[in-house]
Amino acid sequence: MQLISLGDTTIDERKQATRYVRGKGIEIGASHMPIEVDKSCCHVTYVDRLSEKEIDESFPELREATLVPVDVRCDVVTEGLAPFEDQTLDFVIASHLLEHLPNPLGFLKECYRVLRVGGVLYLGLPDKDYTFDLSRERTPLAHLVKDFEADVKTIDQQHLVDYLVNAAKEMIPEDPEEKTKLFERELGRSFHVHVWTWEDMVQFLQYVVAELELSWELLEMYLPKSVKNEAIFILQRSAADSDTAAARFASSLQVLVSRERGAAEVIRLAQEAIAQQLLHQQLSAGGDATLFRRLRFWAKRSS
Repeated sequence: MQLISLGDTTIDERKQATRYVRGKGIEIGASHMPIEVDKSCCHVTYVDRLSEKEIDESFPELREATLVPVDVRCDVVTEGLAPFEDQTLDFVIASHLLEHLPNPLGFLKECYRVLRVGGVLYLGLPDKDYTFDLSRERTPLAHLVKDFEADVKTIDQQHLVDYLVNAAKEMIPEDPEEKTKLFERELGRSFHVHVWTWEDMVQFLQYVVAELELSWELLEMYLPKSVKNEAIFILQRSAADSDTAAARFASSLQVLVSRERGAAEVIRLAQEAIAQQLLHQQLSAGGDATLFRRLRFWAKRSS
């Protein structure tokens, strides 16, 4: 996760988005990076497919990190959100989770099921163009729909090979035993099964509302804006009929995309101004000519 830094100003969009998170709810797969919520008005139950001990064993790089306690063991790939009854939660937090699932649309339907009317889904997703998935092909909506209709509960080996070759940059061993070990290790750790740009994310969310007839309202949206790698969507379960919900979603989307594009332009201009200021300061101080050229190039590139 990346904050937006402009000079002395830092903007935390995750914190802004959590202002909609209230009451009793769940966060899935938080591990060592839970979304920070206001605990005075939120009670979070942490859900994970692995225990804390299993997380420690599967992810040795996290052994020095502080893990959140796992309150409920549940594998959302095979179980959905089975431990939770219909319309019993005020919020569901799924941050950097959806891309790991073989059936993302099915998971969104499960979130809708467990949320009360007025309950919210906090959905954070990495944009492939700003991550190690840059070289991978985008997952088309038709693929997601096919997986949903087939109620897929296992990860296709083709996805794993795509990740290993184009993201992890690993060679697939020719030896069958070594190949099996590699695949088992990565499947145990989890990886990005699907990859999207924020435009793709918007497309499948629109499909969920218009075609699956899940009455979500789009309360908030933060896009990558070229300075961070994630998009955040705040969706609220509505009592509106599907046609009304789809119309409201489209209207909110238009407004929020316009706002985010405007914000991206403001950030670009601010970065340019900061670069120019640094350049002038260095020139006034009589610094290295190579540094001048680099700063000048950066400022020109930003404009």
